[in-house]
Amino acid sequence: MFVLPTHAEGLASVMIEAIVAGCPIITTRRAGVAIQDSVDGVIVAPGDVDALAAAIEKVHCDRAFRDALAANARKLADNYTMEAWKNRLIGVLELLRPSLSPRPAAVTPPLASPQPVPMGQS
Repeated sequence: MFVLPTHAEGLASVMIEAIVAGCPIITTRRAGVAIQDSVDGVIVAPGDVDALAAAIEKVHCDRAFRDALAANARKLADNYTMEAWKNRLIGVLELLRPSLSPRPAAVTPPLASPQPVPMGQS
């Protein structure tokens, strides 16, 4: 079981590690990972210690529920492989492609050759 009762995360790498390991997840909607409540993990409200305690107890005591969460977490892990990250990045770049088309280069005059400084003057 992995518990991350966070109030704010961008994308917690430790959460990804727990998903890849197939741990049942208990977290909040602010963890930075799209967990489906009671499918991939259990979602509690940030700061709700009673809900957190109840979720921990349910996952701990209900083996079938815990095993289902773990199995679904392993499936969710497919979204966090290097291949999946690469494909998402390529998709975003392809959406941006029109705005990334080359712009005409600015015309700059050629640089003048430096003139030698006569000896004794600098």
